[in-house]
Amino acid sequence: MGDQAHRRAGIGRAVEAAVQADPAPPGSASSVVGITTPAPAAAVAEPASPTPQITPASAVAEVPARPAAPLIESLVDSLRQFVRQVQGQVQQGAGQGVVRHRDISYGSLPAEKLDVYAPPDAVDAPMILMIHGGGWSFGDKANRGLVRNKVNHFVPNGALFISANYPMLPSHTPDEQADAVAAAIAYVQSHASEWGGDPDNLVLMGHSAGGHLAALVSAQSDRYPDLRPWRGTVVLDSAALDLVARMEDRPPPLFRRAFGTDPAYWESVSPLLALHGATEPLLLVCASRRSDSCPQAQEFATAATSFGTDVAVSPQGLTHRQINVTLGQPGDYTDTVDAFLNRVWTMDSPVV
Repeated sequence: MGDQAHRRAGIGRAVEAAVQADPAPPGSASSVVGITTPAPAAAVAEPASPTPQITPASAVAEVPARPAAPLIESLVDSLRQFVRQVQGQVQQGAGQGVVRHRDISYGSLPAEKLDVYAPPDAVDAPMILMIHGGGWSFGDKANRGLVRNKVNHFVPNGALFISANYPMLPSHTPDEQADAVAAAIAYVQSHASEWGGDPDNLVLMGHSAGGHLAALVSAQSDRYPDLRPWRGTVVLDSAALDLVARMEDRPPPLFRRAFGTDPAYWESVSPLLALHGATEPLLLVCASRRSDSCPQAQEFATAATSFGTDVAVSPQGLTHRQINVTLGQPGDYTDTVDAFLNRVWTMDSPVV
């Protein structure tokens, strides 16, 4: 689960290259909040004109190489750090107008950090909080397959895309990971205005293990009384919605590592069993090429609907990885997610 192969050897360079890529040109149709899907004929964007780059070397070229006093040396170091920050913002936003805020701590643990990708001069922009997959054991908020197409699609169309890390196994269990996701939601809602976001217009999204955590937090939101309601939750191909049934049916080793052998614990972290009332609107995307994802999505949808939740199930003829990586590329899949986002973002107020 997840895209660990993309983490290896230079993930920072990969993500910087990803967010510099030009987004595909938008299609002719426009939506109520500005999210559009590029027309198929225009799927390949023409390269943008080169954007002038600020480099630390050029910016501090006139600073003496050997300062005459410690105070001057300190000022030079501060200037170099500032220029590096400016360079990072220019590079990340080149060609598509993306401002990136890196490694923002939303909790006390080292892993509790998030990255914010924002349109320049954003004001009250809708937001997506993305929870990565990785079998509850690995994964990263800056993974190229996770962020590239999503940032290139959602941000130029006016939304903030926020990608969060959370503590991993074996030091932190899935229930603790769900608590971290809830803490990330609370932090984003409290600090949205700092990045130009609308705190009342947040959608939670997760892929694979991150989809399980997103569904679990949504199903048991009463566990987190300090959370404000959010607009909706998008679960991207999770096969852990009916966790008890999954654990009883020859689960893969990664499930055993995550959930152990205690049926009582399985029940406590099963999104299906956590449902006991209406939740935010749900979009459950599943890979029809798998045997275990869509049946669980449908079962979860049936249970949530019985409590009055607005739920849609969207089977896609894609692989588990493609469900994650291709979101944001032109096509029916991205259209489906856009339609859900546009609908919940323009509701008068959060449903729950």
